[in-house]
Amino acid sequence: MSNPQISPIWKPLHNPSSIRLLTLYPGRFQDHVEASLEESDLRKDPYYEAISYYWGRQMPEYDITVNGQVLQVRKNLYDFLRKLRSRSQNRILWVDAICISQMDLEEKSQQVRNIHHVFLQASCVHAWLGEHQDSSEVLFDPQEDAWQPHEGLLRKVWRLTFSPTPLRKLYDARRRRVRIWIAFFQRPYFSRRWIVQELVLARSIMMHCGTDERSWDELIGTRVYYKTFDGINFGTIGDIYNPVNDPFRKATNNIRMLLMLRDEARTQKFERDIFTLINMFSHTKCEDPLDQVYALLSLEDSSMSSRQDMQYYTARRTGVIFPDYQKDMADLFITVFTKRNCTDPIQLNPSLLDTENARRRSQKSGRVRWNVDQVLVELGSQRALTAYHLLADLHLDEFEMKLVQERLHEAALKDHTGRLNAALSDTEKAIRFINRQRTSYQM
Repeated sequence: MSNPQISPIWKPLHNPSSIRLLTLYPGRFQDHVEASLEESDLRKDPYYEAISYYWGRQMPEYDITVNGQVLQVRKNLYDFLRKLRSRSQNRILWVDAICISQMDLEEKSQQVRNIHHVFLQASCVHAWLGEHQDSSEVLFDPQEDAWQPHEGLLRKVWRLTFSPTPLRKLYDARRRRVRIWIAFFQRPYFSRRWIVQELVLARSIMMHCGTDERSWDELIGTRVYYKTFDGINFGTIGDIYNPVNDPFRKATNNIRMLLMLRDEARTQKFERDIFTLINMFSHTKCEDPLDQVYALLSLEDSSMSSRQDMQYYTARRTGVIFPDYQKDMADLFITVFTKRNCTDPIQLNPSLLDTENARRRSQKSGRVRWNVDQVLVELGSQRALTAYHLLADLHLDEFEMKLVQERLHEAALKDHTGRLNAALSDTEKAIRFINRQRTSYQM
């Protein structure tokens, strides 16, 4: 990709609230992609649409023209730009890989602070799922909704018959659709940590797959009936439907949390702290380890629905964690842990008590992280427990944890309040406990 320091593509931005918007010129699918970048101020509420997509692991190697200069982008974005552009008129878009000078870490840090407002103010967020596969065409067919058996019908059949045959036929038909949904939700797009805030903040969402598109509410919102039948896990139905091992429920766990957060955001009941958010989405992925935190920061405030909160662009608010891509993971842990004081993480996030889920995560990560009671006794304080979960959820390795101790120790020597000494003590307890667990796991 072109050097941002000398390229005419990315001209310096004038204000903290400034972003760049991409004007995608019209053309046919097979035509070369041409566009221009211009600065715009979010405080003036410009019109644009935002793009949400999976970057992919390929190197940027597909040529497009921006401001008269050749710019290479990754295949997934290249395909979507060709599908999304109009044949007759310009389209104004915000695309992270193009609108942000990715190699300029100072600019990237500033622009990521604005992501909250970028997606909150976009007229629509277009989510690109990729090409059709595994019969995903069925999911974008409006007729498919009418075909589906309703949950109420399934309950009536269960009540009216002692024979498993009618119910089994309904479930066999449903299973065929469920398999398609499972494959759909296992696409790389849904494993991205960045999509959490992109989809939670969006006014409206259009889902694109192949040449088809459907709104989020039509495609995802109407699938609520795919849920566990609480209490119906025995006898005939227990043989057919086991909610504990339900693969659909596992595949849609991320979507369920997104639906919940979108609802909370719109009812202004959003009170998730950064510790809880990191833990909730610790299974998701991001290319830059720092984005394990930065991709969720804009969801932390309970006032996130206020579009006029322009103080977010400046550093006026106290206790705000600002993205800084010149940090490493050790510095990021220290920043998050010392700027946030979660007094009772278990109360804020009941999932921390899910010992079965914890056991599976421990086996997968090679780290015996739980039993919760044992952790509480060993660590002795809720703050140490917070450090323990944060270290684990950010996947810090042994070298990074050693850096955390060294840097906290240096900072504590200069701190006269005693606050950093307490943070150092709690962090050291958490690290010692994690190291003991690793040793026990290897024995």
